[in-house]
Amino acid sequence: MEKTKEREDRLWHIKANAAFKSHLILYLFANAGLWGLWFITDNEIYQGMPWPVWPVITWGLFLAFQYYNEKRQQTRY
Repeated sequence: MEKTKEREDRLWHIKANAAFKSHLILYLFANAGLWGLWFITDNEIYQGMPWPVWPVITWGLFLAFQYYNEKRQQTRY
């Protein structure tokens, strides 16, 4: 029979993996929406760097940290 600690660790990994996947899907759709909004509204007015770059980079870094944390936790157990 499986020990309680091992079972809890496996469940934690499953939940962390599901959370990461849902966060990744949300990231992709939300950023596609931001880029679409920028393209429709002010891509010709603003001649510098497009503003959706900043949320993409910031959110992408947090997503990368989440991925790294999850993988690090999996290798530890």
